Amino acid sequence: ESQLFNPALRPKLPGADDALALARDLVESRGLLPELAEPARWGDPVVAGTRLAVLQRKRRKDVDLDVQVVFPIMIGDLPIVGGGGDFTVVFGGAGAPIGFHGAWRNVADRFESTMISTKHAEAEFRRMHREIGTELESVTSYLAYYSAPAGEHQEFLYPVHVIGGRFRSGETSMPLRQILVPASEFGPRRPPTEPEEPRERGAMPPGRRSKGR
Repeated sequence: ESQLFNPALRPKLPGADDALALARDLVESRGLLPELAEPARWGDPVVAGTRLAVLQRKRRKDVDLDVQVVFPIMIGDLPIVGGGGDFTVVFGGAGAPIGFHGAWRNVADRFESTMISTKHAEAEFRRMHREIGTELESVTSYLAYYSAPAGEHQEFLYPVHVIGGRFRSGETSMPLRQILVPASEFGPRRPPTEPEEPRERGAMPPGRRSKGR
């Protein structure tokens, strides 16, 4: 029986410190992590996991299905987004390794390009949401590099602004999904992701209806 993302299991998982020690031992003994050349470097590992929320007798219960240790790659002090810049070890019950994935393309050269300012990128983000009628409460952003997931072709490592924020729906404040906007003139003319219209609380996908309605 598969242990990866299996909602039927109730595994006994290692704690964060034990998972980190197990992951370090595994990647070092098996040589699973690539050697990095400047300006790429390893960031601090992050312990996360898959959590399932179930409803029992009208009460929510959170169930942890696995523990994941992520080894992120940085470019200088900037993080990498997009799925192609980290390596993850997944542990199941009793600390058994049940998954490993990651992707990295070595940096061969570098060059300078004119930067698109944070102020300009955030203004464009506000304009896009204004056009779809979103009432923004706040906007936040940070700089990163975009590395495509494994299996996708990518020739250049693009700098991007990762922009998000919060919007108001009636009396409720809700987070916006983050989007990526090019941070230099050399890069995709269109952002890799587009903003979605905010959904109402309790909204269902098309074609689905909640029970009892």
